[in-house]
Amino acid sequence: MSDYTPLPWTMTGNSWQYTSIYDAGGHVVCRLDLEDWGVTEESQDRLEKAQAEAAELIIKAVNLHETLVRALTDILDSRYASDNPYEIARAALALVKWTAVQ
Repeated sequence: MSDYTPLPWTMTGNSWQYTSIYDAGGHVVCRLDLEDWGVTEESQDRLEKAQAEAAELIIKAVNLHETLVRALTDILDSRYASDNPYEIARAALALVKWTAVQ
């Protein structure tokens, strides 16, 4: 990732309307606005939950991207010696899953 948006990214529900995504330096990377989702009084609770889930998905994708790149780099640098592409894929997936929960 860029030095301008250091990891890990996090999120904060600023109000009922806004959810912001921040980089590790505390800078806003993105702000989701329920007004852009066509919120109504009837849909507000459902859309607040959907907006938070969308923000979490964005954060996980960005944060895990770096983990996956590191895992694949380690594997390709022969830390996991194998010519079998399935074993390499399994090793990468296991490393990414293990790192994601740390």
